[in-house]
Amino acid sequence: MSGDEVDIEPGRVGSSGTVIHTEAGTARTALNPLFDSAQPAADGNKGFATGTVLIKYATSLRDEIEDTITNLETAGERIVSAAQIMHGMDADNTTGFNRIVTALNGLSKPPQ
Repeated sequence: MSGDEVDIEPGRVGSSGTVIHTEAGTARTALNPLFDSAQPAADGNKGFATGTVLIKYATSLRDEIEDTITNLETAGERIVSAAQIMHGMDADNTTGFNRIVTALNGLSKPPQ
């Protein structure tokens, strides 16, 4: 890549997508144990209003993180899919696609 030109290497892009997808799965597995203490903490503080609030907050936070992980996992899958499509293109189509990406990249920059 030189200057404003964007060049996509499908193999490397696909590998990155696979890593993102795998790491999202690992994060999902590690997520739930982080929130296992909310219910026992609430149970240990019977009579305090904070117990119920703690459970609601922990559930809401866990759900937000889960949504983020799902979005990352989906992005990883889409990256792999796009890389596979790119890999299947012939050289002329790849060159044309790279030109389109380069043009879009140029549009995203503020005028100088």
